[in-house]
Amino acid sequence: MLGYDFILDSDFRIWLLEVNQNPGLDTTCPHLEYLFPWLIKDTLNLFLYPFTTNKENPISIEKTDYELIYAEPGSRFS
Repeated sequence: MLGYDFILDSDFRIWLLEVNQNPGLDTTCPHLEYLFPWLIKDTLNLFLYPFTTNKENPISIEKTDYELIYAEPGSRFS
């Protein structure tokens, strides 16, 4: 598993900051113990969504706790 760190600029361009060979998934506090399982689940759902073959019951990215802040024109989110 690799950890990727990105930053979003004021024009909604995504910049790769670094790639970590060993991402820190330590649960050193109760907040992280709660956050990490949801983060991993939602990340996998977002990644796997385009590859889902079950069109009648696709993976739903709308059921996450994240807020869409930009939708590229012409995308399914715009």
